[in-house]
Amino acid sequence: MNQLTPQEIAEVISGAKFAHIGVICDGEPYVTPISFVPLGDGIAFRSLTGKRLDGLAQNPKVSIEITEYTDDTGSWRCVVANGHAAVVEDVNEEASIIQALLRRYEQSFNSLLGDTGPSLSKAYVIKIEFDAITGRSSGTFLQPKTRPGRL
Repeated sequence: MNQLTPQEIAEVISGAKFAHIGVICDGEPYVTPISFVPLGDGIAFRSLTGKRLDGLAQNPKVSIEITEYTDDTGSWRCVVANGHAAVVEDVNEEASIIQALLRRYEQSFNSLLGDTGPSLSKAYVIKIEFDAITGRSSGTFLQPKTRPGRL
């Protein structure tokens, strides 16, 4: 595996369409996929009420994993970041993030973030500021490229 440069880390984050977020809920790890928008030194996403938000309320520390994988070659780049999550309280900032999410996903997913009918749950906008971030890519030396998670 090779270390990613800060520029390569930024490329993975800006190019990825989804990530995985790990939270601790009731003392147990809980990992889910998220659609997100990059924000400076972090990301933002929307979430309905449920176990993920319960975990964030109990402990705002999170881990984010974002992987870019190429089917043709088997090469991959992966970014892992730790940070702190907070519900966005400012209505203007919340509206700005929602608009950025809609723009980011409107072509690839027909804007699934739009109106999907009545809901019993409120969607919250969550902002994560990264405390630490690392990136790795598949090997390029005399070894074959490896899939994510394989040694």
